[in-house]
Amino acid sequence: MYAPRFAACVFILATAAACSSKQDANTSNFEEAVTAGLARGPSMCRTISFNWPNVAQDSEPDTPLMTALSKAGVLKAEPVSVTGWLGRRYPGHQYTPTDEGKKYITPDGTICYGKAKLVKILSWDPVVKVAGTSFTKVYFTYRIDGLPEWALRPDVQATFPNLASAVQGQEHARMAMPMALADGHWQGE
Repeated sequence: MYAPRFAACVFILATAAACSSKQDANTSNFEEAVTAGLARGPSMCRTISFNWPNVAQDSEPDTPLMTALSKAGVLKAEPVSVTGWLGRRYPGHQYTPTDEGKKYITPDGTICYGKAKLVKILSWDPVVKVAGTSFTKVYFTYRIDGLPEWALRPDVQATFPNLASAVQGQEHARMAMPMALADGHWQGE
């Protein structure tokens, strides 16, 4: 009569002892921390303008990107004449976000193309303690949720190298997130 209860108690205690703490450096805790860090962190973005409409000479470095985004329907491009050095006029374009583009471009000129989501924890650096706080860096693979069709276009990727790397790196490229042990659990920085 007491033997089954005793065996059940021993099993429960052994199971509880095997459970890990939120402070342990392990895959489960890092999955939780990376997922939370990616959720609260920014989307995958790049600033393309500081104000709209954006008027630029056709010789400016971002012109190929702006042209590709125009062809993709994200921006509207209208030819204009731009005043340059000493009043000289140069060919250029005035760019404004289209209705489709407004879904991805913020008022401050940042274009976003999705949000990274954790696929798999690969590894982490040894934990170090600095001024009483534990730190490490966690490496993982990702996918991009909410990736728009225009981000898959070769002409856009050719002029937007970070976008191309991120899109092509899904499921296999390694991302890293610094971690700190704070408030009793691991948190992405």
